[in-house]
Amino acid sequence: MDKIPLVSILIVTRNRRRDLVRAIRSALLQDYPRCEVVVVDNASSDGTAEMVRQDFSEVRLICSHKNLGCPSGRNLGFVNCRGKYIFLLDDDGWLEENALDVSVKRAEADESLAVVLSAIHEEDHDAVRIRPEGNVPMYINSFVGCCALIRREALLQVGLFPDDFFRQAEEEDLAIRLLDAGWFCFFEPQSIMYHSQSVVGRDLKAFEYYSIRNTTKTALRLWPFPYNVARVLVNGLHGFRILFTRGDLRTFVRLSMNLFHDVLYLKGKRRPVGIKTLRLFMHLQKYPSRNRPKHYP
Repeated sequence: MDKIPLVSILIVTRNRRRDLVRAIRSALLQDYPRCEVVVVDNASSDGTAEMVRQDFSEVRLICSHKNLGCPSGRNLGFVNCRGKYIFLLDDDGWLEENALDVSVKRAEADESLAVVLSAIHEEDHDAVRIRPEGNVPMYINSFVGCCALIRREALLQVGLFPDDFFRQAEEEDLAIRLLDAGWFCFFEPQSIMYHSQSVVGRDLKAFEYYSIRNTTKTALRLWPFPYNVARVLVNGLHGFRILFTRGDLRTFVRLSMNLFHDVLYLKGKRRPVGIKTLRLFMHLQKYPSRNRPKHYP
């Protein structure tokens, strides 16, 4: 068996050809000795696929005939990746040359880790904002899908991202299932990803809508009673806030109608995690830990 595990760097993209070039180049320049780069093109119309074929022949290109969204696009990528680990990289981000090596070393040193999250250095006008905040390695409750190393074994055990999400909040759904199965997420600040948000596909209203709807769906499907009810009520208040602060009646109506639909759709499909798992999940959200938390099976 190889001592150095193969890592697949997975990039899902749509109509961001110029940004994608930088992301691919940073992936190919990693100083980690065994990696492959896989690009999933979500039916781009800007010549993305043609560019990848012409300029990056060493990259495995997977073309979808339609825009699957981010979670399902990543799921399509997962089944086409061969690595022991899959590193998720956003198409408008790029990696420090040792990012992959640092993340893999952390994961190999702790077999309980399903996810190793890199530090995101976000360009914000003339400043750089780092998230998550802090420079101390920590066990965390969830992760950000733009720069995270994921262990294949964990995905095979608990499943992939939810295919009924189009965008936003898919990480929480996966993270809580991982925690319930005994896996952890970890923040490794020495693994660095730089992020300059592309203007293509950025929509604040869509971000808010899908964030609220999908965290509600996760609660309906995975959160035990009565926490699921409380989560739905809190998200309902967020919907009211959008209505009254922005006068956005359309988004409020969409959220209300989709809540009714999701309650009916997910009826009988609930598979709630244990209450102790959810409590640990919520505790880690407030109090990330330097030491491995006590896990409640």
